[in-house]
Amino acid sequence: INLNISEQSVCRIVNNTGPRDIFIPTNTAGEWESFRNNHLDDITLSNCIVYINISNNITNYNLSNKSISSGWEEGFDLVVIINNGVFVSSTSSSIPAFQTGSFPTGTNITLINNGNIIGAGGDGATSIYTSASSGYYVPGTPGSGGTAILAQSNISIINNGLIGGGGGGG
Repeated sequence: INLNISEQSVCRIVNNTGPRDIFIPTNTAGEWESFRNNHLDDITLSNCIVYINISNNITNYNLSNKSISSGWEEGFDLVVIINNGVFVSSTSSSIPAFQTGSFPTGTNITLINNGNIIGAGGDGATSIYTSASSGYYVPGTPGSGGTAILAQSNISIINNGLIGGGGGGG
């Protein structure tokens, strides 16, 4: 039997594989913590999970910003699913297409990419005309391509799609 228990600002999935029913004390923070730290061997605990499904094209995706509005709180794990055919991209080579943001230690983040995560392409170079008498052009410097994924927290990635940094400008 799996139970999601969210008490005293801590959420855990409690799985009882044993032959008998159990009592789970959650009246006080101390009781709940004692159960989590001293449970029977046939009881397993894991973090609760919040699922975030990206089903439409989006730019400049910041997971830490989106997770709160999706119901995530400390002690929960995150699973992010990008649907097939969806593009997560960037509007600028200086902004990642997808970034995790910062999460507390112990937060497990899994990204399942069935779509496309694409960094922005770099800006093209511009030439500078030096003078009418010489007729020379001095080439400018092209911009670097953008980052597809910036992992500011630990993340596991299952890639069934495409992940690509943006190409440099020419």
